[in-house]
Amino acid sequence: MIRVGKKSVNDFKFPDVPIMTAEVFSRLSGLPLGVVNAQLDRRILPVLRLGKRRLVNIEALRLIAQSQAKGASNV
Repeated sequence: MIRVGKKSVNDFKFPDVPIMTAEVFSRLSGLPLGVVNAQLDRRILPVLRLGKRRLVNIEALRLIAQSQAKGASNV
């Protein structure tokens, strides 16, 4: 079981939206905002820039997760 903070991966209930702010992503995932911002800076989390705003690209994150899940099932 993979844990992030006090939640397991199976506990995540993200809204069906393609993008969200780092603050909302932080609250929903249980990751501290500083960690989310650092991961956006390092491009660990997919980022979408709209003017001065940085948003977490949830749709890209879903595709990454699906791809990794398929790869893990082939091992």
